[in-house]
Amino acid sequence: MVRIFDMIEKAKRSGYDETNAESKVCQDLILLLISQSKYNRNVTVKGGVVMRSITNNARRATQDMDLDFIKYSLQDDAIERFIAELNTAREVSIKRIGKIEALNQQDYHGKRIYVEIADAEGYILKSKIDLWCT
Repeated sequence: MVRIFDMIEKAKRSGYDETNAESKVCQDLILLLISQSKYNRNVTVKGGVVMRSITNNARRATQDMDLDFIKYSLQDDAIERFIAELNTAREVSIKRIGKIEALNQQDYHGKRIYVEIADAEGYILKSKIDLWCT
């Protein structure tokens, strides 16, 4: 059974402050859900989450998550299907909250979503995910 509170406490014992521990746990859970989904070969993790993982350094913590879709649409309905597929896990639930926002950076166009993840005990985390398409 996934207990978000316990995961946060473990991250804090590893050197993360409260905010970064919550962000790390949320990111780790999203990665777990992606790995268990049919989209596991359609997503590349980018940015700060990768740097934190490579260095294993709490000081490299990041508040958001960057995902690159491979051969998958950035249309709003496709993003909704992606989140719905991630929500099929039994350990935690994930849902999109708020609006899907358009992002533009030089030659890249993406979308920003906000998600909420909850465990069976009702512990809730919120996070931001930037989605890009290659």
